[in-house]
Amino acid sequence: MFFLALSGLVLNHAHNIGLDKQSLAFKPLLSWYGIEIQTNNSGYPFGNSWLSNQQNSLYWDDKRLIDCPELQTVLPYQTFVLALCSDNIIVLTAKGLIVEVISELPEQIVGITTMTSSNKIRPALLLKGESKSYIFDLESLEFTPTDDVKNTITNSEFVALPSLLPSPLLSNLDKIASDHSITWERLLLDLHSGRFFGQAGIMLVDLLALMFIFLSITGAWLWLRRH
Repeated sequence: MFFLALSGLVLNHAHNIGLDKQSLAFKPLLSWYGIEIQTNNSGYPFGNSWLSNQQNSLYWDDKRLIDCPELQTVLPYQTFVLALCSDNIIVLTAKGLIVEVISELPEQIVGITTMTSSNKIRPALLLKGESKSYIFDLESLEFTPTDDVKNTITNSEFVALPSLLPSPLLSNLDKIASDHSITWERLLLDLHSGRFFGQAGIMLVDLLALMFIFLSITGAWLWLRRH
């Protein structure tokens, strides 16, 4: 009874104290609601910034950039950063700004690297598809199939390697991931009504309410009899 009274009092002032805007971040409680938060703790460092894949999205530090269901390869190239997702290639500046989103690919691309050729001044981009490889011109956005890479040297060491994200950034990403519709007001309301425990919880609260009504009526009746 005390909890029902206290939770009801807090719910009346939930808006004033901001409980309707504070999202739950306690993972066991979120799991009870069927919400699983899985923050990716690894990313790719670029200077003081980080590129990572969180909740099927590409993030530059704690800023969401674009959908990216699966981040496969990250490659620094000239003054750009190329991110290979499952269905497109995203070209970024060194400051995390999107320059181009290349979604019209010749086939499913499974890898991207650079290669050095004897007749080229600078390394070219080499895209590895499921059936063949392609030389990719970043300026014209053209794909040229290539079967002969005997006279080239692939530079796989230039592909960025993931590292553990710093704790402050990981904490911010956790907060972003937990930004959902389950607020502290919703939790209190579900506990107050018994819905948090399903149908059994609702029946228990109903029973307590009926007991409170019964005690109030019988208490008033006994008092009237004595007076």
